[in-house]
This record gives sequence, structure tokens and C-alpha cells, in this order.
Amino acid sequence: MIYGELGIFPIVLDMKYRTISYWIKLIENASSDNVKLSTKTYIMLYNLYNVNFVKSKWIENVKNILVECGLPGVWYNQYFLNGKLLKSLLLQKLEDIFIQHWHSDTERTSNTSLYKHFKTSFGTSNYINILDKSSCKTLIAFLTRNHRLPIEIGRWQNIPSHD
Repeated sequence: MIYGELGIFPIVLDMKYRTISYWIKLIENASSDNVKLSTKTYIMLYNLYNVNFVKSKWIENVKNILVECGLPGVWYNQYFLNGKLLKSLLLQKLEDIFIQHWHSDTERTSNTSLYKHFKTSFGTSNYINILDKSSCKTLIAFLTRNHRLPIEIGRWQNIPSHD
């Protein structure tokens, strides 16, 4: 709920983006005249990985990120035309996937029963720019059910909400 209120994305998206950015640099360097040691090492590791001689969590992570974003062809070909475009597309896909998960989590989780009536779209809420810090914190606590009103204290103690 906090991500939705503030309109921010979790750090794991940045980590995935940076992982793929580094992988793109390795692949782009492979076609240059002056191949770096890191690229040679990657190519060797990739080839050993493909014949199931070694396991590499980093390579599996790169593959999983690309497949998650609907780009398995880029992984299997180890080729792309434009690295900048690929990074831009990947970032947009990662954000879209997160927002879809945010919407589905908001709809199916019982803790968001009040929240989903006030917040229907992902993004910074207007009141954050209008209210002072204290009022903003109080409102966020209320919307995200992180307060000490009897309805929440009862929930923590497994008391039925009608009581």
C-alpha cells in the first residue's frame, strides 16, 4: 500500500534493471574489436552454462528477468539491435508488471478492504503534496490499517470485526 500511496517502485526493480544493463554492456562489447576480459569471461561462463557444465545464479537471474519481461528471444539469441531501447523497454515492462501485481494484491488482500475504496490507481496521492508531514503520516496510517483504533487492535487479537 505504501508503494501505491507514494507512487514509488521497490528497489528490486532497480536491481533487475542494473543487472540487465550490465548484461547488455557485456553483449555489446562482444562484437567490438577490443573485447574486455569481463565479456570474455561471460561468454565462457555462458557456454559452460548452456552445456550444463556449470550452474550460475547470475546467468539464471538474467535469463529469468528477460523471460519475466516477455523477452526470451533476446536471451536465447544473445543479441539485440539497440541496447538503449532494450533497457528502456525492460524498465517499462518491469514497472508495468509491478503495477499489475500491486493492483491484484490490493484487490485480493483482506487488509486492503478500506484502502481499495480510496486508492484505485498507482501513483503519488495528491494529499501528500498538500498536507503537512504529521497529517500525511496519520492519513497514510489510517488508510493502510497501521493505527491503534479499536477495529485494528481487535484484528490483531483475532476478535471478529462486528464485535
